[in-house]
Amino acid sequence: MRQRYGRRSAKSLLPGEELLEKPITRKQLVAGAGAGSLALLLAACGGGSDEAATTEAPPAETEAPPSETEAPPSETEAPPPSDEAPLKDGLAEGMYGGPVGWPGAERYQYPLDSQEGRAISTLRALRQDGKAPDKLIVQVQNFARPQFEQAFPKGAISHVALFEEETGIKIEFVETEPASEYPDNLQAAATKNGSFDLVTCAIEEMGDFAEAGLLRPLDDFVEKHQPQWLDPEWGYAGGEPFVTLFTKYKGSTYAVAADNDTQPYFYRSDLLESPEEQAAFADKYGRPLEFPLTWEDHDQVAEFFTRPNADVPLYGDVNTLAPFWGAVKWNERFVSAANPNLLYFNDDGSANVNNDAGVRAFAELLNSVKYHAPGSLEKDWFAQYQLMGSGNGFMGGAFSNQSKLVPGNPDLDTAGVGQYIKSDVTPGRVLDGALIRRPVIFFNISYGVNAFADPSRHEAAYLFLQWLGGARVYTWLTFNPGGYQDPFHVYTLSDPYTAQSYKPQPLGEFANIIPRTAPPITLKGGGAYRDSLSEELQKVLTNQQSPEQAAAALEKRWNKITEDQGVEIQVEAFKTLKEAYPTVVDTPGEQLPVTEVSTEIA
Repeated sequence: MRQRYGRRSAKSLLPGEELLEKPITRKQLVAGAGAGSLALLLAACGGGSDEAATTEAPPAETEAPPSETEAPPSETEAPPPSDEAPLKDGLAEGMYGGPVGWPGAERYQYPLDSQEGRAISTLRALRQDGKAPDKLIVQVQNFARPQFEQAFPKGAISHVALFEEETGIKIEFVETEPASEYPDNLQAAATKNGSFDLVTCAIEEMGDFAEAGLLRPLDDFVEKHQPQWLDPEWGYAGGEPFVTLFTKYKGSTYAVAADNDTQPYFYRSDLLESPEEQAAFADKYGRPLEFPLTWEDHDQVAEFFTRPNADVPLYGDVNTLAPFWGAVKWNERFVSAANPNLLYFNDDGSANVNNDAGVRAFAELLNSVKYHAPGSLEKDWFAQYQLMGSGNGFMGGAFSNQSKLVPGNPDLDTAGVGQYIKSDVTPGRVLDGALIRRPVIFFNISYGVNAFADPSRHEAAYLFLQWLGGARVYTWLTFNPGGYQDPFHVYTLSDPYTAQSYKPQPLGEFANIIPRTAPPITLKGGGAYRDSLSEELQKVLTNQQSPEQAAAALEKRWNKITEDQGVEIQVEAFKTLKEAYPTVVDTPGEQLPVTEVSTEIA
């Protein structure tokens, strides 16, 4: 998650850069918030610059003939790297392509025999043979578009300009937004709308669009062009479970990742490390004050820092409990209730939530309300950021960009405490002699190839994603302040420009957080499972039902969703979802070391 649902202020940009966008206003955030969970997303959505946020009307829908919806078989062997000359002057030795002309640009250049290099070389060959289009049409969330089109840093050209320069292929964007993307894409599937080449979706929607025929399976292209998703240097930081979560449904690849909406647990380091606070905590609880490793420790620390009557009121828990936004907080407490994970479903497809772990997760969240600020059931992620920046919050799980957006931002960091925001792994539970901690992904943008577009365009569309999703190119995209798609590559987690943006300690902590991150429900109907959980949780938090009643009701509703979607379909898809769960566990009582990432540009 990035500040995808609003505009940024000048203080949230990298050092020395001019204001790219107007600051977000609270009015923009709350407008239309009563229109349902998807409308809550739209309510806060401001996109990028005023120019980039102009919505374009999508091209007229076209129905592809039945024969065109089936992609032709692809070559199974990638063409061997040739001795092609570098594409431009100014590249580092051995590099084939990439950006030039600004300090550190060589970090984002690529050799010919790399994920990005193979994509560009193949696209150039396809263009030469008349087998690639002059233009690719990319569906994009309005908040993400500026990252592609705004040149950054000074001296650079934009991503789309570089892609056109190296391939001769233009990129045209068709904008969507969180409130309309899902229904629009369902309609596109129903009408076989092939008017755009690339589809954007959240990972919870991958099952819906794969089953609806909108997303083209990409296994043939993956085999042919060999992306480096599992490479120890250039791949996904979470390894194979993250690749499965971000790209696969029912064992096949349907998407290329372009985000990392895991949930770091942010806290005020000035308070945690204060000698006075440490002494007072030890005096009260008989143990040292440290970042909480378990949910039981979390409650003590939250209680200790809850001071509503202080001159500056302070609240120990700022996790959002609002409708839609708060559902992921139940997931985190539930999944960490078994070693290595407690699964949402049984192998026969039945819901696995009406049990002690499900009840306890509801009960713990109800209990946590007393450590929250007044009106906590209405506070979304942005209000959470405001609480931290105003000095009224101590800790809470949030989207990856809190340390990117709060420090120095005049609209958020009103108490000047953003410089003290650090992060750690979400607390968990000790089971069978191991500490189980499970942040859970929420939302998370991916891109796929539109199966209903002209099949002759499919390979070029995929190759654009392979280039964009490569560690070097995507790292450059990540630190661009124009948009809010977050880092997840091993390479990015040591990148100095990204450290300037996300701050040295939180970026270093990603290396601990990502391998422990668990999935949401990415089956067909993923949004329905999530929304029913949110509704039952709200009934608990407003004392309309007990945790026991909520767990029973949720089981019934999830089983009904599974039946409606098709039990056999869900059972098959759950096999792949299980492979996306992490297996990393920790030693009880031991804090993980973290290496702060240097911001020095070589």
